[in-house]
Parts: sequence; C-alpha cells; structure tokens
Amino acid sequence: MNVVQASTDQMPHTKTEQQTYKKTTILPVPYLEDNYAYLIVCHATGHVAVVDPGDAMSVEIAMAKLNVPDSCPKLQLTTILTTHGHWDHDGGNQDLLSDNPNLIIVGGKGDGVSCCNRAVEDNEIIRVGDLFIRAVWTPCHTPYHMCYHYESSTSTDDRGTSSPGGDDETTSLLFSGDTLFVGGCGKFWEGDAEDMKYSLDKLKGLAPHTLLYCGHEYAVNNLSFNRFVEPNNVDVKRMLVLCQKKRDEKLQTVPTLLSEEYKYNSFLRAADIPLKVERKTISGHEVDCLYTMRRAKDTNHGPELRWCEETIIGQ
Repeated sequence: MNVVQASTDQMPHTKTEQQTYKKTTILPVPYLEDNYAYLIVCHATGHVAVVDPGDAMSVEIAMAKLNVPDSCPKLQLTTILTTHGHWDHDGGNQDLLSDNPNLIIVGGKGDGVSCCNRAVEDNEIIRVGDLFIRAVWTPCHTPYHMCYHYESSTSTDDRGTSSPGGDDETTSLLFSGDTLFVGGCGKFWEGDAEDMKYSLDKLKGLAPHTLLYCGHEYAVNNLSFNRFVEPNNVDVKRMLVLCQKKRDEKLQTVPTLLSEEYKYNSFLRAADIPLKVERKTISGHEVDCLYTMRRAKDTNHGPELRWCEETIIGQ
C-alpha cells in the first residue's frame, strides 16, 4: 500500500493508506478532528467521486497524491457523494463546485445537502465513470441520510492484493457516513431507535465481505464503550487492542469487514445482548437495547450498564 497524507496547514489526524481494487482505488482523506472523506477512482475512465468533502483543500491535496494504475486516464473530479447535510460532511461542496462547475453533487432528497444538484432516493444508481454506486437510505442521524454502496459486476478476481477480504468474491464497498461506524453507530439526531434499527437492518443485508468506510475515526471510543456493554466479549477486547495500537501510530482503522463488525459492534448485536434496558417502545428488546446503549454513550453512562440474568434472545 502507498501511505498518503492529506493535509492543510495542520497535520491531519491520521496517516491514510489507499486501497487498490481491480476497477477502483479508494483513498481516505482525513480532515478536521476525526472526519474522513473518501476519493473513489474509476480506473477505466479516470473519473473521481468524493464522499463527504467537509474540507475542500484536504480533498484537492489528496487528489494530487493519488497513485493509480498507468492505464488509468487523467483524473477528473466529477461527483460528490454527500451522505447528509451536516457542515462537517458537506462544508467543502461549494468550494469544489466553484473550481469544477460541472460537478454533480449528490445528496438525499430533502436532507438539505449544500449545493445539491442531484437529489436521490433509496436504491437510485449514481454512475462514476464505469462504476455504478447505489444510494441506500438510512434514516435516523438525519431524515434522508444516504449511505453509498459499490459492488463490482464481476464474480471473480476483482480484488487487489491490498484488500483485507478474500480473492474469490466481488468487491463490495460501503461508505456509511454517520450511520455505521467501526464498533458503533451514529447519534439519533433526527430519528429514534426504531429508525436506527431499520437502517442497520438494511446494512446487514449487504454481503458479509463488504468493506466498511465510515465518516469518522471513532473506533477506539466505540470499542471502549462496548466493553461496558459486553464485558465478556473477547472480540471487543481483541479489536480494541488492535485499533488502539493503530491509533497510537496515527494509522487508520478503516476499512473493516462487515462480517467482523458483527462480532464486536454492539449496536449490530443489540438483539442478542442481555442488557437491562429502558422500556421505551413496544417494538421489543432490540429497539430498547439500541435506545439504552445510545443514551448511555451520549451521556457517558457506560459504566452504569448492567446485564440481565435471564436470557433475552428470542423474547
């Protein structure tokens, strides 16, 4: 892998590495305190999309440092894929549009994304060169939050050697914004626990070998919280040690495999966690568990969480 640093006047929060697959290259772009944008390159056309460019300068510097195959045409930024209309995710849209007047700026219909000129709904396809990227509606953090999912069209030999997945599967990449994080999920800013369950269930429907590229570097914080939720979960402890070591060296914790997230991401495991929950809905334990965990995390009350003695699974 090539180590690439995107920086403005200050050192970025993370030294990022690009991942090269057969048809695309992905480069995480760190900015602000813990945000990630992502450059998505189509090798066949040189067209580039950027996910959540909260800082235009960081994106422009990273564009100049991309390392793509020799056969790739000249790079051209054509598309912005904005997950939601919060300033730290769409704050660079205006500046990038000023420099690239033909830029297509995608956002969820009704989410108030800055400079949006293509509003999308669930399952709409956005074309970036020869790449086809699907919008996935995941309401909760904002009402029309969109994740973006790319899956290659070939069944074999689509992964580069840098991918942490297997070599005999299609490339499946999820850009999850503030819905799903390494070890956690987003705040329920404009939704509730039922909305988050709906959104997480949709993402659970993706292939297990899907690689997760999330909107913030929250892994250590999330996994530290999960120790209170699941104190006997060895996968939480293992992943926390691994991520802490990476962060000590300012290395990225993305991407992770969705199949691995099921082992240590307590928010994906809510249905099976025997937690004493606050009964807020009639929707059952999973929704109440999501509510209880998110509320405890938001208020720094993780140490006060307690397990039930009785089995919860199936109730």
